[in-house]
Amino acid sequence: MPDTEIIVKDLPAARVVRLTATVESFSPEAISPVLRPLCAELGRRLEGSDAVPAGPLTCYYEKPAGEDDPVVVHAAIPVSGAVARPNGLDAAELPAARAATLVHRGPASGFLDGYQRLARWTDEHGFRADGFPREVYLHTSGDESEWVVELCEPFVEEPR
Repeated sequence: MPDTEIIVKDLPAARVVRLTATVESFSPEAISPVLRPLCAELGRRLEGSDAVPAGPLTCYYEKPAGEDDPVVVHAAIPVSGAVARPNGLDAAELPAARAATLVHRGPASGFLDGYQRLARWTDEHGFRADGFPREVYLHTSGDESEWVVELCEPFVEEPR
């Protein structure tokens, strides 16, 4: 991953439909067994709704207040227009954010290293993580070694 460039970009606000769960920590071992079925269920419920997808699967996280607090995970799809028949999906607004991003190629087990790299980068550049860390699934297949996922760490500038 060290040869992957970190790019700062503005993430647009997005109206999403989502499913939500809670996990014990931000580790891949805690998140993957919960998030995978959540994403599959999101896909099934999308088929029975009138939601019109407007972008790729996006998973995002609410950081816990304390170190031992649970992490809220969301599996979401950006949508266009109103959703009258949500089929059990929750509609939400994902706020716009300035973020440090990198493109991860390979299995989800490598996401934590990418997020740690983004956290170090934001700290080294005088920024503070702020908002929902996001994963934008650009390419997925049955073989995780071929996945392409953009990892995004929203930030704000720290006063010096």
